[in-house]
Formats: sequence, structure tokens, C-alpha cells
Amino acid sequence: MNKKEKKESELETRCKILKDGIRPEALKVLEDIAHMELPVFLHLGEVDAKTAVLQAAVRDGEKGFVLKIKKMIEMAETGNFS
Repeated sequence: MNKKEKKESELETRCKILKDGIRPEALKVLEDIAHMELPVFLHLGEVDAKTAVLQAAVRDGEKGFVLKIKKMIEMAETGNFS
């Protein structure tokens, strides 16, 4: 097995583990943590611009992480790992 095939096999394995191991309820909790349904600046309260930008960046990172998990689950469901 060459390097590319090994990497593709590892991706497929990881996607299948996520598909089988994350209940819809758990995925909903991750989405809530990432504030995926909220405008990013809506619940920041009284903060300065620098703090607001840093908090927005953290939330964007959380959202990106959740979206990656959802994409990997989708890949496992469809069998399309490219």
C-alpha cells in the first residue's frame, strides 16, 4: 500500500468511526457549542473590538470543526472519500 492509499484508507476508517460513533444528539450539542445557529456577534455582550474579534475567531474555529465532522459523516454515508 503506497502513501496515498494509506492516507485514503485512514480517512475512510475515521469517517466510518465518526458516522457510527456520534449520535445525532451529540452532534446537536457540538453545533450548540459552536453557536452555529447564532450570528457570531449577537451574544458577545459589552466587550471591546479586539475581544469581539478574538471571540468570533474562536467560534469560527469551533464551527469549522463541527462542519468537518459533519462532512466526514456524510463521506462515510455516501462512500465518497475524495
